Amino acid sequence: MTMSQAKQNAKQQKAIIPKRMKRKAEDLSRISNVLSKLSIRDQLSLEQNYRDIPKTCTSVWRAHEKHLDLRNIEGRLSGDSLKIFLQAMWRDFHRVYFDSDRLQEELNILESAGIDSLPGVQYAEISWNGEQTKKYYPPQWPLHALPKLLKGLRRLKVHSPVQVCFIEQFPKLEYLTLYDEVNTIAMRAILDGGCKRLKHLHFLGKHTDHQLQGVSKCGSQLKDLVFTVETFLSSWEEILLLPELLVLELRPNENVARTIEAMSHVVRTKGQQIKSLQINCHLLDSPLSDCLGQLNLKEHCHHFGGLVLTQSRFNDMDISALKLPPVHGYAVFCQCSDLKNYQLIDFIKSSCAKLREIFLINCPLLTERLIDEIYKIRSSEHATTSPLVIKLDDCPNLWTYYEKNFTDIWQRKQNVLRVEILQRSFCPNENVQFLFRQSNKVQ
Repeated sequence: MTMSQAKQNAKQQKAIIPKRMKRKAEDLSRISNVLSKLSIRDQLSLEQNYRDIPKTCTSVWRAHEKHLDLRNIEGRLSGDSLKIFLQAMWRDFHRVYFDSDRLQEELNILESAGIDSLPGVQYAEISWNGEQTKKYYPPQWPLHALPKLLKGLRRLKVHSPVQVCFIEQFPKLEYLTLYDEVNTIAMRAILDGGCKRLKHLHFLGKHTDHQLQGVSKCGSQLKDLVFTVETFLSSWEEILLLPELLVLELRPNENVARTIEAMSHVVRTKGQQIKSLQINCHLLDSPLSDCLGQLNLKEHCHHFGGLVLTQSRFNDMDISALKLPPVHGYAVFCQCSDLKNYQLIDFIKSSCAKLREIFLINCPLLTERLIDEIYKIRSSEHATTSPLVIKLDDCPNLWTYYEKNFTDIWQRKQNVLRVEILQRSFCPNENVQFLFRQSNKVQ
């Protein structure tokens, strides 16, 4: 070693020592600040059991830090503290969150801590800051590292565009939600058997023609699908051939005719298997008779268990114009601002004794006379074996009348009609949703 090199090393050592001393002082200050917030008794307990602190810290982290959010972790921890935390917890994280724009940086954080696998993670979500503007693609190459990192992954949500093949390399994946466009080759890799356990596929991004081609052959386990109307219409024949399909949701667009076309394909093809239908009519921006009337559910659906109508406009229509089949189980009318007594009465009459529950949520035009009329109908139906239950939310006139007269009138009529307050808030689906029976269980 030359004299100049020795002098340079000496200078570096002198520079390192003050940095270490400064870091040590900062650590002691932080510890002092924490201890000052404790009582004397708690401070003494720590002093007597200081050897157990590392193990106790890890136990606390495992109880409260099950989710690893790499999007903002450096705002909470940095440097050696971050490495120690990750090295203590890498086996115990259940969820992980990434930012697609910073994905490589986030992977570098794990790599610098010596972590190449998160074996306990079953849920991952990749956010995207450009989701609103959609003016650029985030880097795609870091996505290739995720299958090796997350070998036990079962649920994946991706908000950014996907232009490369990597999702098919998650062998245990069961739930997949894609919010933006997906390259056709990448989608084909998913459907061609790479994700053999995939049961739930929600694809809400922009589609290309025939992107789901082949789904009927390689998606035998698919049970739950959510698509835009246009994506569904591009491959509706194959989608409806899926043997295990139980849930199908369609997100409407501005073209009401296309939405009705998509719904008609479902009704005509799988009418006998439809168990229930849920429609948010506000999205359709069309009179209810125009939508349901064209579907003609009464002709195609003979085992109809449930109907949910949200924000429907009845416009003093004859309820028979909806061409509804008898509803065997439950009916929900939510935020139906112009629904009137006589229309609901006609609906109940058409379902006869098979209807078991009615949910009335924020239907302001319904009056107290409705309860009396429903009781007359149900008490005259000799085939009734169980009472009709009406569950109310934000229908104060109906509940006030029933509660006020419960002891004198309604208590002794519980075997025919019961009225209750809805205990849990109802969250209407924003999409059109079909629920199906399994084909071998149609009665």
